[in-house]
Amino acid sequence: MTPSPSSRRGRGDAGTSLRLPFAAASVGAARRQLVASLKAAGVPDEVVSDAALVVSELVTNAVRHGRPTASGHVDVSWRVKGGRVRITVVDQGRGAKLAAEPRTTDRTGGRGLAIVEELCDSWTTDHRGGGLRVIAELRYA
Repeated sequence: MTPSPSSRRGRGDAGTSLRLPFAAASVGAARRQLVASLKAAGVPDEVVSDAALVVSELVTNAVRHGRPTASGHVDVSWRVKGGRVRITVVDQGRGAKLAAEPRTTDRTGGRGLAIVEELCDSWTTDHRGGGLRVIAELRYA
């Protein structure tokens, strides 16, 4: 698996975009690249850890419940700007209504969005363009 990264930098922000294969192995690839990028940008370690968990959950959900983009990928990006980390994951899933499910101790799955909701200052979905875009934001300054 070879991700197709592109980086954007300028005006005090650091951003990265990845086009990853629509496969479970892309979860780890996204997480590793996000961690390296955020550490290089000077993001505090606790926020890097939280962001790594968030990107893992969002990419897992995209691959497990979504559909690949027209090019057969899942698109993952993040940007560091103004004391915030903004993570975006795009697939072609319809995701009619995404919401964190109530916590229970008797299920082994279904906790991903509850984790995202707990760790992030905000998260939202956007259904424009025939697909699903999930945007999560963590603030640290």
